[in-house]
Amino acid sequence: MPTARRPAALLPASVARTVGFALLALLGAAEWARMVSDGGLALALPCVLAAVLAGETVGAAGTLPLRLRVPAAALAAVVGLVLAALASGLEPRLLTPAHWDELSVGIGGGLEALSGVTLPYGGVDPWPDITLRLGGALLVTLAAVLASWPRGESRGFPFFALAALLVLVATPVTAIGTPRSLVLGLAIAALTVCFLWLERLPLRPGLGVAVLAGIALAGALPLSAAADRDGPWFDYSTWAEGLGTPASVRFDWDHSYGPLTWQREGREMLRIRTSRPQYWKLENLEDFDGERWVMRGVPDQFGPEPQADLDQNWAENPQWAGEARVTVRGLRGDQIAGAGTTTSVDAGARHVVPTFSPGTWQADRELHAGDSYSVKFYAPRPNPLELAAASSGSRGQQADALPVLLPLLRPELPDPGDTRGRTVRALTLEPPPFSVHAPLLAGNTRRGTTEPGLRALRNSPYWRTWRLAQRLKRGARNPYEFARRIDLYFDKGFRYDERPAPAPPGVPPLEHFLFDGKAGYCQHFSGAMALLLRFGGVPARVATGFSPGGFRRRQGEWVVRDRDAHSWVEAWFDGIGWVTFDPTPSATPARSLIAAIAAPSQPNAGGTAADAAARRPGVRNPAGARRELDQANAGGTAADVAGDSGPSPWLYAVAALALLAVIAVLVLWRRRDRSVVTSPADRAIADLVTALRRAGRPVPPGVTLIELERRLGGRGGAGYLGALRSARYGSATSGPTPDQRRAFRRELAAGLGWRGRVRAWWALPPTRR
Repeated sequence: MPTARRPAALLPASVARTVGFALLALLGAAEWARMVSDGGLALALPCVLAAVLAGETVGAAGTLPLRLRVPAAALAAVVGLVLAALASGLEPRLLTPAHWDELSVGIGGGLEALSGVTLPYGGVDPWPDITLRLGGALLVTLAAVLASWPRGESRGFPFFALAALLVLVATPVTAIGTPRSLVLGLAIAALTVCFLWLERLPLRPGLGVAVLAGIALAGALPLSAAADRDGPWFDYSTWAEGLGTPASVRFDWDHSYGPLTWQREGREMLRIRTSRPQYWKLENLEDFDGERWVMRGVPDQFGPEPQADLDQNWAENPQWAGEARVTVRGLRGDQIAGAGTTTSVDAGARHVVPTFSPGTWQADRELHAGDSYSVKFYAPRPNPLELAAASSGSRGQQADALPVLLPLLRPELPDPGDTRGRTVRALTLEPPPFSVHAPLLAGNTRRGTTEPGLRALRNSPYWRTWRLAQRLKRGARNPYEFARRIDLYFDKGFRYDERPAPAPPGVPPLEHFLFDGKAGYCQHFSGAMALLLRFGGVPARVATGFSPGGFRRRQGEWVVRDRDAHSWVEAWFDGIGWVTFDPTPSATPARSLIAAIAAPSQPNAGGTAADAAARRPGVRNPAGARRELDQANAGGTAADVAGDSGPSPWLYAVAALALLAVIAVLVLWRRRDRSVVTSPADRAIADLVTALRRAGRPVPPGVTLIELERRLGGRGGAGYLGALRSARYGSATSGPTPDQRRAFRRELAAGLGWRGRVRAWWALPPTRR
């Protein structure tokens, strides 16, 4: 009589192929998941299940008519890749056509970032994580499609599928290493054998296991050696690096006032996701050394904590607090980019520490392209009425932001009794706060004495600058009006020039800029304004970093480029904190891209965004502010991104259910027994062989129906088998009746309890397959 296919096989061919692939795929996906900080089987298992389902669906297309096989397999492969993307954790909305641009840009950024990030990846930028998860899921699904692709009587492209699975295993090994290379080599060899030849292993367990173990041991050593090799099988880093920024740029943020030498190639420095545009600060220049603004080289007297940089009532204005996620692109250095006063930093696995200047931070080691971090900051944006009502420095806060070091034109000679010959070449001018009427004093730190401030100013190169500050301050009703007068002063004959004429010998650069040259760039304008503010009793400092950059609506990110490098002023207002002023003319390349000053209008704020920008501190030209706003709106606003909610979740649920139903039908169709027998009697005999195997009573090769009748014995079995024998070899045209089928099912379950009845029902269902 006919017997089952491949009677000597350890497992049915379809089951063996699926099991072999699933085991090797699970190993590869688990290894790949090691490159993600929270990876593991929880990440690998859904991806493997989606891949197996995709492979079964593609393989089911081989049962269709010849003209439909390739289109059906291609459609199933596409559906399988979509399922793989969802199994990797990708947001469903990103698969809709409206978000393809966001997805492509994000994946591109993730690939670029992978050239420099540390693995396992634990940064705050989600795109490298998404790229790793999605890449592994798509790779294992691609392997499943290749292994199951219908090719007539052959079995797909198993060796191409094997290559894809080995890439899954090898990439993390070469990227982050493995402590168990021999174990991994043994596992790869054994599972490769299962994948390629499990369906051909003999039925006898001893021989099959021996063959498998021998081949695995033979392949384990070379594979383990390959796992330990210095060069990667697939160098993802070099490949990803070719997609990214070719080189990084380091900036020197100290003021020099010479010709501008900053990089101006339009190269991306940072990408920042935040709800509102800001000036992105990297360093504070808090001290004036007599010629230029420099970083403070000693710790702040109130400590490095951010609270020392904030107004004592800062928590009462939560609307000025914000968050941002920063991804490093081409910027090189250890500074953390923040806005206003950065209150906290989350850099993932990297360690960050506060600098000497409260509110600024730096990483424990240099940041590279692909690194990311998130910051929380406090950046006041008061309106003119709030600023006009505020004092400055009267409460004693930020008193260290008032002194100015004055170089002396005629150094003071040492006292006759000073045996150490201490010549005084500079004094520290200590202006009183704006609203405080007190004598102007100058501290002689070398001698530990205090001298009249006016006498020191007359003996310094900044006498004209002092007089200008007093003239602008005269009649000003509040510190804000004084600051506005300084801002307007730069409209009188000043121009933007990146290569200004140098100051004559002996003349400080800012003094020359204010009265003679009147040409310079952001360093000149911000440095001169901060100096005038301090002379007028308003605590001030210079901030350096980047202007907000350009906004990409679809990605919801601000793209900061090298031409956005900038320098501006921060002035202190009691009850508010540090407020940004930007005196640089709008002709500056950085200023031309500023959309932060002309921020998108807030709900119920009243007026347009351009009107708000015109009223905001730091914007001197309302018409220019409106032009800048138009440029920003050409790229979209953050509100546009927030309002794009995408399709309803119910639509995804219905689509997923429909997809699962189609896949289930296709899988069941493939599982049907498409044997070479076509007559009803032959199909019934094949059905009998399958039923006996499922019931735990497999038929040895060569057993006839008569022998089965004698072996099974009971009346139910004899009647069913007799009807089969008559239909196969006799003159009967029909097979067993439904009653005979039920009787034979009871015979199979006899003496086996309820488990036997369930197993018999599964072995011989009421309807033939």
